[in-house]
Amino acid sequence: MSPYKKDTVKQRNPDFPTQLVKNRRLIYYDTIDEMWVGVFKRYHTDLYKRYKESKRLNTAPKVFHLCKLFETTKGGNVSCLCINCEGFNCLMRGFLAAIKIIKSVLKWPEGSRHD
Repeated sequence: MSPYKKDTVKQRNPDFPTQLVKNRRLIYYDTIDEMWVGVFKRYHTDLYKRYKESKRLNTAPKVFHLCKLFETTKGGNVSCLCINCEGFNCLMRGFLAAIKIIKSVLKWPEGSRHD
């Protein structure tokens, strides 16, 4: 689920177009086939055995593609929109820690001036 509260998806009811369903976006970073083989096979073995195709075991069937939630969106190379990813907090913290370690390793000559 996207941590960004304004990152929502809307779906209109086909029979009543004025009715909207509004939910937060679910971002996934795996392909549908990877989710089929990895997650679905592990947690729902009986349904996996029923719907798997004998010729293409690692390919998700059409039913799995059609029944995914409307909120799901392929993430790709987009961040998850949290403050740590968008603000580069961890990168900055690591950068400052590296500078601190390098300063402690460097030994300046006695008579030189440095900051």
